[in-house]
Amino acid sequence: MKIQKNPIFIDPLLPPSMAGAALLIIFSLIVISVRSYADTRLDLVARSCETTTVQNKDDYLKNYESILQKMEPEMYRNKFAFNEAGKPPDKIYVLSQCMNDLSSVECAQCFARISNILPACFPTTGGRVYLDGCFIRANNYSFYREVTADGDINFIYLLIVVRLIYNMLLNFLFGD
Repeated sequence: MKIQKNPIFIDPLLPPSMAGAALLIIFSLIVISVRSYADTRLDLVARSCETTTVQNKDDYLKNYESILQKMEPEMYRNKFAFNEAGKPPDKIYVLSQCMNDLSSVECAQCFARISNILPACFPTTGGRVYLDGCFIRANNYSFYREVTADGDINFIYLLIVVRLIYNMLLNFLFGD
């Protein structure tokens, strides 16, 4: 009696063709569950904080909270907002934006999450937080007209490449 070894066998009671189908179903369920988790677009991608500290952390935080209240409806409507509050040296400038493919509700959720992560940078003058679906930047000077800062271009390219690979993998596995 010759025993045939087949590395695809999951269960010795299943024929090889059924074992391959079972593996495909299991793999598909894993990928779908991972995909549905990642689709929340609320995953933290990166956070960076400044190194200079503010003079009055409490005033800076109050100004930040004041700005968030003003920005919230704008983020829901336009998926983009910027604002400023306070007087120097505790004046703070904040800018946030969502990715275009997010709905208004998803953008609002992303903004709520991201705006709660950034205060971990305080008492520094600000920082940046990137989630999969949105970003926020804050500092004690008007950076709105800056095109890029050190590391921005490399980071953006990395995000684009990761997103492209992810989409290609999903298209390969599930088609359009």
